[in-house]
Amino acid sequence: MTITYSESSQKANLKKRWDRDDVSMKIIDFQTHKEKLSQREFAKDNGVPRTTLQNWLNRMNRIDADPSMVSFFESPAGVKFLHILIQALHFEFTKVGCASLRNISNFLELTQLSSFVASSYGTHQKISDEIDIMIGQFGDMEKARLSILMPEKRITLCEDETFHPQICLVAIEPDSNYIILERYEKNRSGDTWNQAVIEAIANLPVKVLQGTSDEGKGLIYHVTKGLNGHHSPDLFHVMYEISRGTGAPLSAAIRKAEKEHEKSEKTVHGALKSKEDFENLVKRPVGRHPDFDKRISICQKKEQEARASLDKTRGNRETVSKARKEISTAYHPYDSLTGARRDSASVSIQLKGCFN
Repeated sequence: MTITYSESSQKANLKKRWDRDDVSMKIIDFQTHKEKLSQREFAKDNGVPRTTLQNWLNRMNRIDADPSMVSFFESPAGVKFLHILIQALHFEFTKVGCASLRNISNFLELTQLSSFVASSYGTHQKISDEIDIMIGQFGDMEKARLSILMPEKRITLCEDETFHPQICLVAIEPDSNYIILERYEKNRSGDTWNQAVIEAIANLPVKVLQGTSDEGKGLIYHVTKGLNGHHSPDLFHVMYEISRGTGAPLSAAIRKAEKEHEKSEKTVHGALKSKEDFENLVKRPVGRHPDFDKRISICQKKEQEARASLDKTRGNRETVSKARKEISTAYHPYDSLTGARRDSASVSIQLKGCFN
């Protein structure tokens, strides 16, 4: 015996998977010649099992839709249109847009196209994965093609790590919004960043002059030592450091001023109450009467000073808050109102004013 039972069983159970385009062509061909050829003869001439042909025809008859729609969508032109439609839905809804695969499934159900094309989540998950692979392959091809034609350029990299849950290093060129690096790594050390970025720009005619990121030690080391560039913190971390450095002291000063003001108000209230009680006495004590008016005046003066101190501390916090917001406007290469490009001198003056 030359083959085993299991091998012969596998060969016997092997079924041909017919392409949707071929199926539509076979059906059209059969319907054209069905008056001349029987199902058995047509199946034999075209290499199609008769039961398979019967299943195709029965499936068409079971579709609950207008006959003209069935005729079109089961034709080669209709199948081609469905292919284009599904690809366009995935690309525009889930790759360019922010929709989900559930939205595509619901769209097919609502348009009743689910009678002609699968609308299950699993089916479209496979399609989405295939499109992801093709987009990546196309990106690699275009990167290799366009890098040859690209003139030498000095760039800035915006870098950060994301976690889902693996560590993923991401670097984007902000002027073009081009993702230069997007790679999973075991760690996020400066040396790992150096190797990943150097490999990503190896075939690109670019020179990295600046890196913008958070205050992570690995990223700072990577930019300043690995790329020999200038590290510029991102705006969020500038604001965070300012808030961390000023928030607690300003809040503490306000709380202290509030306590002093509350204490002075109680002192004024106590002095006024003492004068009122003394004046209401039926039999006043013998001797020199207290100078309540002078005492009240001194207490009121201290209360006014405490209120002024409280207003000043609150004003300081508002000043810092306003200046911090102005930094977000100043820390930008373009004017947010006119869109005009700003020079470094004007940006420097405005930033110094905010920090002062």
